[in-house]
Amino acid sequence: VFNSSKEWITGGTGSGSTVVSSDTGGTGSESDAAGVVSAGILPQPAHASAERSREKSMIFFMNPPINFVFFIVPRFPGIVNTKCGGKNLRGSHGGSEKKVEKYFHFCYNNYNIISKNTRSAALGSAVDNRGKGKMIRTILWDIDGTLLNFLASEKAAIQSLFSEFGLGECTDEMIARYSAINRKYWERLERGEITKPEVLRGRYEEFFLLEGLNPALAPAFNDAYQLRLGDTVVYCDDSKTIVKSLRGRVRQYAVSNGTVIAQTKKLKNSGLDILMDGVFLSEDVGYEKPAVEFFDAVFRAIGQPPRNEVLIVGDSLTSDIRGGNNARIRTCWYNPAGLSNTAGVQVDFELRDLHGIYELLR
Repeated sequence: VFNSSKEWITGGTGSGSTVVSSDTGGTGSESDAAGVVSAGILPQPAHASAERSREKSMIFFMNPPINFVFFIVPRFPGIVNTKCGGKNLRGSHGGSEKKVEKYFHFCYNNYNIISKNTRSAALGSAVDNRGKGKMIRTILWDIDGTLLNFLASEKAAIQSLFSEFGLGECTDEMIARYSAINRKYWERLERGEITKPEVLRGRYEEFFLLEGLNPALAPAFNDAYQLRLGDTVVYCDDSKTIVKSLRGRVRQYAVSNGTVIAQTKKLKNSGLDILMDGVFLSEDVGYEKPAVEFFDAVFRAIGQPPRNEVLIVGDSLTSDIRGGNNARIRTCWYNPAGLSNTAGVQVDFELRDLHGIYELLR
């Protein structure tokens, strides 16, 4: 058996079920066919990502034993309990029947093949746990922290307003303290503990008190902040190009808990407003994510597409992913920092980079 670099690894016949992994140092991502069947080695695709060069080639010995066939599948996404012929799939990217038939030239039913390939640093994992093999036809995009870099906009807005309000310098450490307070208030809103006006006012009152500033300035500061937020546009992972490239391929909608004033300006200045098939803001809808009522209203407006064909992409486990769970749609956690899922929610896909959306739509 050879690895993807055509280097001799081992020989012999399979006995029982054994999985052997071997570092190859190549640059391939996925083989366009099975890799090795008997004596043939098929090439790596030209689009292979260098980020996956550290992943392992997997050598599979078939169970029950077959004396003359080995499979080597270089960097093939994880497949568990795969039945050849494309049935009973569980794959890293929710592979289709045609894809599996393309990978395996020899089809023997009920063989268990387990891949232990490493996660790609660029794309992260993409484990499809529901609606396997179903086409994604509609994407619900979160805005802040997913399509647009909210922290960059937040920092620029607050620092400029500190100067305008005569509050002195707002350091990075102060911004970090405000961000923690802000996140706490939005999470309380998601749980239904407080209203949005209480979020907008209370976060600045608490922040100003913490920093020894006059809390009475909070309402005026927040009003100015809502307008200022949209002045700074920073895309996450070239998100505008990604959304534009998907037009006509899938329907795309923005779904956000942000204020109408702030989000309308952000979407306009970013150019994302004209790329979306629609925009749903919680203030207009009347409910906040993750409430199922928010998603029910969205589905009524977009024609009640099959829920297993709808994917929400967002950075918040408590808002976007829990909301997707409540709505019974597929979920994609945008997690560039590689955080752990501590919210007890079902994540169907996880991406480190938004470009990984292309893999999910294959």
